[in-house]
Amino acid sequence: MLVPTPALLVTQEAVKQREMAMDRNLSGFLIGCVGAAVTLLAYNQTIMSTTQCITAGLLILVFGLFVKEGFISF
Repeated sequence: MLVPTPALLVTQEAVKQREMAMDRNLSGFLIGCVGAAVTLLAYNQTIMSTTQCITAGLLILVFGLFVKEGFISF
């Protein structure tokens, strides 16, 4: 049976932190892609006005930035 050493615990904790950062970056990237798509589709749809669509896209992009920076957990 292996007894965890302090070096092993530090390594495991570093791996967990790295995985959480990667998850945050991926979530922020995917949300940003959705925001960019909404912004770019502003001129090709008739459901919302152009201004409303651009505003919604920018708000989604800001939300993605907040997720990536860790201000909001998603």
